Formats: sequence, structure tokens, C-alpha cells
Amino acid sequence: MALVLAGSLFVMAPAITPAAADPLTWVTENGPSTDISVNQLVPGNDVTDFAVSADGNTIYVVVGTNVLYKSTNGGSSWLAITVTGASGFNFVAVAPDDANIVVTANTSAIWISTNGIATGGADSWNNAGAPGTVATITDLTISPLVSGVRQVTVSGVTAGPLPAIATLNLGGTVATWTNIVTAAFINGGLATTTVFAVKYSPNYVSDRLLTAVGQDSASGNISMNLFRFLTSTTGSWNVAAGFTDYTGASASTGMIASIAGAITSADVSLAPTYTGVDSASRNAFVAIDSGATGGVYQLKDSVSKLISDAVRMRSVAFNGTNLVAGRADSNVTYRSSDPLASTPTLTTTTQFQRPSGGINAVATNTRVVWAGANVVAATSGNESAFSRSSDNGANYQDISLITLLWPQTAACCI
Repeated sequence: MALVLAGSLFVMAPAITPAAADPLTWVTENGPSTDISVNQLVPGNDVTDFAVSADGNTIYVVVGTNVLYKSTNGGSSWLAITVTGASGFNFVAVAPDDANIVVTANTSAIWISTNGIATGGADSWNNAGAPGTVATITDLTISPLVSGVRQVTVSGVTAGPLPAIATLNLGGTVATWTNIVTAAFINGGLATTTVFAVKYSPNYVSDRLLTAVGQDSASGNISMNLFRFLTSTTGSWNVAAGFTDYTGASASTGMIASIAGAITSADVSLAPTYTGVDSASRNAFVAIDSGATGGVYQLKDSVSKLISDAVRMRSVAFNGTNLVAGRADSNVTYRSSDPLASTPTLTTTTQFQRPSGGINAVATNTRVVWAGANVVAATSGNESAFSRSSDNGANYQDISLITLLWPQTAACCI
């Protein structure tokens, strides 16, 4: 019995003839759609600016044309609106207390919509024209509503050239642009040739404060300036407004830095608790790009400190706890969980999780903004995209407005 059993273990299985392989066949797969409503591709367009509403869901994007894109789901999909008669949008801002009020601008003229561009077209827009004495616009901001009036403010330079900041009342009796740069601003310690950035205090309803960053072309000094509105069209700067430490004499009195040569851009982020009447709360961050150098600067009231490498920085955003920043010359971003420390730690994103892809991506002018608990980012270049981070800027995923020019269909073998 044992012998029979052993023999049965060595019975050979019959040979199996393999099935004939199927011949190669080709199928066509569709690439990402160019339909903005499904968010995938905008060939040839670069994001020049974007603005995020207070709820983090409504976002407006401009791409250097007369088309403005609106998202109501945090950038996942977009509605494209053409503004008739406009051209080349470079800037966009949304009211901090009303996501339906949006202002766009090129370098010399302003368009305003107060209905969230729900219908699009010329009937949704008011051409506000050239902003007073501002010959070249460098930045744009909107105030919250105060006593039935909100203000649109632009910065830049006159044809002189001299520094220029102009404001327009929405809802008030004064419907013309008012220039608020005075001799006190130019000669009151903080000499300035061009104003590169303007930002209203997050507590503007109570402190009526506007901040402005400018540079003096003769000295190279870059300064933070504070303007307190007394009425909707008048006010005072710096020392004259009661900010006695803003004399611009050094890095402890309002001067951010001194950089030889003209800077090309500045970006300002104010702490959510920033209040004009409380010097201890006046914490801010400024990103500077000169085309060759720059950096992220921490401002504790009027005292400035460089907290990043001396590299070209395009943007900075602080939500009260965490800070993020983006480079002007690449898609590198930075993040910090202790930006108000005496020696903050800034960490770069990993090379494969940056906005617009990895280390070799052709993307620059990285703009970062907080959108609720997320960070959203946009870049320029042949491989630019709109991206989102859900971990305080550690990792970004491209979600829309991708400008990589790959074929729309591809053949593949199976």
C-alpha cells in the first residue's frame, strides 16, 4: 500500500498548451479637458493674481487677459467671465466682508463688480477708469464696509515719478479718486519713490488703518508706512498719525530693509489680530523681490528682521499661527509654525510636492494665500497650475488651471 501511494505521487500531469496571445490593439484616451467648468486646462494663460474671500471658498483669478475666473468651491472648478471693453488684468481683490464685491485692474485702470459677476458681461461691471494720480498700478485692495462706505485703494507711482496711493469710495457721496499721498508721507522720515503694496488692517472697522510698503529709489530703503483715515478721504501718515516710532531712520523705526536697485514687487500679510491702536498687536510679514535678491521680513510693530534666506520672494501669508511664502524665481515654497519667534524656523516644501509639480517644473511667481484651513497657490510658466495644500503648506496638489501643453488625445497600446 505504501508503495502504491508513493508511486501515485509521481504521476506526471498532462502538458498544458498555452493560449495564443491576443494581437496588440490601439485605443484613444482623452486627455484633460479645456473646459474651465471641469477645471483641467487653460493653455497659454498664467495666473497674474488671485483673491480669496473670507470663507475660503470664493476665489477670483486673473490671467493677464480681459477674462476673470471665479470659483465657489475653493478652486476645484471655475466660471470664466469676459469683461467687455477691458484688457490685460494684472490685479484682483475681493472685499473682506462680501464675496460678491470684486475689483480688477490692469496697470492703469480699474473695473468694479458688486454682484459677484453672477451674469458676467458689461452689465455687471463699472469701469472706474484711471485711479487719480496713479500712472502705473502696483497693487489693489478693498476695505470692509464702514458707515455705508467701503474704499477701493490702489498703489503705484505717478508719471513724476512720485509715490502714489489713490482711494475711491463705494457707496459714498464722493465718486472720484482721491490721492492720499502727501508731503508728510514723502518727507516725514520715510522717503519713498514707488509704493508697491497696500493692505487694510484686518480690524479696519475700528482702527481705520491702511498699511503701505514703498521704496526710495535714491537710498534703496524699503519702508512700512501707516495711514489713519480721519474721514473716508482724509487722514495722516506715520508720525503725524500718532505712530511716533515710524520715522524710517533704521530697521527699528519702520525701515524694512535697504536693497540697492529698484525692487520689482512686495507682498504684505498682517496678523489677524493686527490693530492700529495696539503696538503689541502690530505683527506683519513682508515678501520682497528685487529681481536679484529679497526675502521674507518679520515686522513686530516698526522693528524689522529678515527671517528667510536673502532670495527673491513673491508672496507671504500668515493666518495667526502658521506662515507660508512663495519664491518669485521658482515654485519653491516655505512654511513656518513659529514665525513670530525671535528666530523662526522656515522649511521648504519637498521637491516632489511643490505647487505645479516637482523640482524641474517650469513655474515661477509662486503666490500663496490662506483659504480657510487650506493654503492655495498659483504659479506662472509653461507648467503652472492652481494648487492646494491641506497640511499648512507641507504638500501641494495641483487641482486646476493647469497650463501644461500636453496633447488632448493620446493613442496607447493594450
